[in-house]
Formats: sequence, C-alpha cells, structure tokens
Amino acid sequence: MSQTKAELLDGKSASVNLKNPATADNSTMNLVLQTGETDIAADDVIGKISFQAPDEGTGTDAILVAAGIQAVSEGDFSSSNNATQLEFLTGASEAAAAKMYVKSNGNVSIGTANPIMSGYDANSTRLTVYDGSGSAQSGYLELGANASTNGYNAGAITFVNENNADATNNDADGKTVAQIRSTIVTSDSNAGDDSGAAIELWTKAEAGSLTKRWQVLSDGNLLPNATSTGVYLGVTAATAANLLDDYEEGTWTAVLSGTGSSSGQGYDNQTMRYTKIGRLVYITGMLDMNDLGTLGGDYLKVTGLPFTPDASNSTSYQPISTHHLNVAGDTTGGAFGWTVYGANTFMYVFEHTNGGATQATTSGDYEDGTIVGFSGGYLTS
Repeated sequence: MSQTKAELLDGKSASVNLKNPATADNSTMNLVLQTGETDIAADDVIGKISFQAPDEGTGTDAILVAAGIQAVSEGDFSSSNNATQLEFLTGASEAAAAKMYVKSNGNVSIGTANPIMSGYDANSTRLTVYDGSGSAQSGYLELGANASTNGYNAGAITFVNENNADATNNDADGKTVAQIRSTIVTSDSNAGDDSGAAIELWTKAEAGSLTKRWQVLSDGNLLPNATSTGVYLGVTAATAANLLDDYEEGTWTAVLSGTGSSSGQGYDNQTMRYTKIGRLVYITGMLDMNDLGTLGGDYLKVTGLPFTPDASNSTSYQPISTHHLNVAGDTTGGAFGWTVYGANTFMYVFEHTNGGATQATTSGDYEDGTIVGFSGGYLTS
C-alpha cells in the first residue's frame, strides 16, 4: 500500500493509550513517526502531527487544519548530517502555517524561519521574535505577572554563567551574573489607580554577590542604588578621575558672626542656594543685614557652608566673588571679599585696602543695612 490510514471513531470520544509494560527504570514509551524516503533533501517533512475539526458545520476556514507540529530537514541528509528543525504551525483564517521554529542548533525563532544573524556571536544560541509584515508592527517579547503588591516582579531577564559553581544562591560563586527586572509600583495595592513599574539593573562583581545597581523609576528618572555609584564621563575605561558620583541642589543659611560670641543679628535675607557636582560646590545668594547686633572676637566670618571644604595645600584658600553695599570699612579704594579657608564650614571676611589684604574686624567694617551679593565655588575633599 502506498498510504496507510487509521481512524478511531467513538460516539463520545476517541483516545489511544500507549504503554510500555516494563517496570524497570527508563522503561519509556516511544512513539516514532517514520518516513520511507530514501533520499532526504532540504525542506522535506519527515513527520507531522496535525489538528483539525473537519466536521465543523460552518465550513470554509473552520474545516482546515488548525494547528500542527512537523519535523523538517534543514539540508540534504548524509552520513554526517541529519540537521532537522521542529516547526509549530497555527491557523488564524487559513490552513495552519509555521509560526515558530526550533532549529537544529537550538535556536528558537518566532515569526520567521530564517532570523537575521548579526556578525557578533552569530553562532550563539538565541531567541528571535520577528514581525515581517512590513507594517509599523515589530516583534515583542512580553513578560508578565498578576501582582498587586508594591515591589513585586512583573518580569525578569536573567544572565547566567554556567561555569560558576553555585546554582542556588546569588553569592560570590553564583551562576547568575546579571539581571534586568521590572518591579511593580503601586501605593494602594491596585485598589484605586492601576500600577506602574520601574526597571532595575542588577550585576555581579567578580567574587561578589548579585546586587541592584540602578533603577529607571516609574517617572523616568535614573536612580543609583548606592551613593558611591556614578557615571564615567569622557572616557571609555573606568578611570577614577572621570567618575561623577554626586549631584545635589539645595539651600543653606548664612550667618554673620565674629570669631567670638555673637548675638542680636537680624536679616532680611539669609537663605542661600548651592549646587554640588562631584567635589565642586557652587554657592550663590544675597546676605541682607538689618541689624548687625553684637559681634564678638577679632574678625568677621560667614558660617553655614553646606559641605566641608577640602583642606589640602592647593585649595586651602578658596576665594568667593562678592559685591558689597552699605559697609563702614575702608572708603579709600578698598573692597571686601569672602574666602573659604581650610576644612571649615565658614568663610572669613577680608578687606582689600590700598595697602593690601587684611581680615575684616568685628568693629566698624559691616553695619546695619549691609548687603552682600556673592557667587563662587569651592572644592570638598
């Protein structure tokens, strides 16, 4: 016979049970689909399982083969080659057609039988999701969860080095070396507003544990997981001098005092601003005095700097640009300036006279109504 056909008909159901009666270990039942071809060429179907509802009353597309699995040769068989792929067929309004492929090398592709292999790692095992419809659509990889708890995972992609020893723990010898996670963001367990999500980037240092490094927050902002984590700028290697690991904006309160006890100062404005980028702190503002009060000690200083300055020899004196109004000091061509000195969170007030620079004293230099506009930067350690 050129063709063999078997039908199982039952008024209620039809089933075939295949059993290996042996009880020893690995006594497996093996169903083999064979072809009698003697010369297998490329694209020959070696075996196939089809799913169909031929008696569906609406006819037309409904009675076509709706799904199937088939083994297809990838090339001519020979004494050293039997490369074969599995194709998974599904139908929408058609006879079932191949939609997913498991290639002989282990690659999996969805939407195309021939995924485009880039030149980089072209021989590596991969999963390809492809939409070749030619429209604005494209392939998507969708990961999901059913979660209503803040911080739960909505999906993750894990990167593994099988050569590492520990498959259980994410510690120094753990196999998991990196991960991308999406975590649920919800303030009310989805009782009101539907949740959002953040993206977390995890990496493992050599001999270190898998650790969260960065988050893309649900509002789109990028947040490091540690204050020591930064961005290398202007280089293609991890150079310490190019690591930007700090940025901050805020306000600070400037207070005029003497080197001794001081009291009774009044201000129309003493709130100043700062911006810190790496080690550089830029300060700006306007100190507006309405009452000088009592200033003790020998010299004037402005306290309240937001960060401790660097006290190294090259930066012990860090001048700040100022513009003074309503001062009672030298009026014969002199000027006043502020200077950050050493590792002190204050600035000394200097008076630059025709005869040179001297520290401004607590008596007779500033007065009620003195206004100082200033801006400048200093380095922290």
